[in-house]
Amino acid sequence: MTTLDPVNRTGSLTVTALLMAALLICGPLMVTENAQAKSEGDVDNAHPTSAYANQTVAFSIELTNTGDNAFTITKAVYVIEWDEDNITTVTLKGNTSVAASETVNLTGSFVTPDVAPATYEGNVNITAREGVLLPVTTELSFDMDFTIIPVPPLTVSILASPASGTVPLDVTFTSEVEGGIGPYTYAWSAGDGSTGDGSTFEHRYAEAGRYDATLVVTDSRGTTSSASLTVHAGATELIATIQATVLNGESPLTTTISSTVSGGVGPYTYYWTTGDGGTFDVESFTYEYHEPGTYTVRLLVTDSQGVTDRDLITIVVLTSNDEVVAPDAGDPLDISGVLIIYIFVFAVASVTVVGFMIYMNRTRFRR
Repeated sequence: MTTLDPVNRTGSLTVTALLMAALLICGPLMVTENAQAKSEGDVDNAHPTSAYANQTVAFSIELTNTGDNAFTITKAVYVIEWDEDNITTVTLKGNTSVAASETVNLTGSFVTPDVAPATYEGNVNITAREGVLLPVTTELSFDMDFTIIPVPPLTVSILASPASGTVPLDVTFTSEVEGGIGPYTYAWSAGDGSTGDGSTFEHRYAEAGRYDATLVVTDSRGTTSSASLTVHAGATELIATIQATVLNGESPLTTTISSTVSGGVGPYTYYWTTGDGGTFDVESFTYEYHEPGTYTVRLLVTDSQGVTDRDLITIVVLTSNDEVVAPDAGDPLDISGVLIIYIFVFAVASVTVVGFMIYMNRTRFRR
């Protein structure tokens, strides 16, 4: 009687039959990777193949006739028992007439059922017949377990290059998807009403603003995952301006101080000093000065890119007795001494002039 002697049960699953025409079965049961299946390769002898639930699995078995006579394959099946009421039987197809030293491939495919992740018992059965007048039929059987692996969570991450800048701002979005089961579909939203698809997305922001860009990815099973980031599109120059409701008045003086910021790339951070030790980090605030004096309010604004701008104003706080006083004119000017000298000089000059005129008249008459 002819018997089978499996001489090798390694990961390559090679079995040799001691026939007049020897039959060599070599190579593992392979799961080919396509849009509906995933190949995990041989894990070990107990876990030769694996795939997700509800996936199409295609595989092949290579048979080589190492003997001197031809044989015919009359039966080749792969049977997997998921449970006692759920059994998959796959009939292998291919060239069933194998000449001496010839190698043939038997192929098959099946869809994995919706079962829990685990390793399930599988078995390959091949029946070969040699000869015509006195045919010899031999059956080969070896285990080929199959593992259903859990579907990894679908995760998505996105990047924007650049994520900030001045308008018009051209941004290239890229994505990275892990888990789930491909192929994937992509749905982009730029945050300004524009949309796109594909694993990458290019968009131009024409107006300054802060935009939340979002990507939603859907895998072949309908599972979705999303990711988002913020794009800052700003004007060319950062300008900060301070306003105050009251700039001067009596103590205690209460004033509301606020800022107006334009340009740069938001969001902005604020740092205020009130001139009397007070500090704030908000856009506006109300403050009360209790002591009379002159105070300088300073503001430092920083945008998201580290660009800064400054502004300052002066607050004057008065007491209730403070009033505007004219400059001191000093004592009245005493001009009495100067006046006496002036009169004396004037009198002497007058007498001299009169005397000279009389002298000149007398001299003329004598002639």
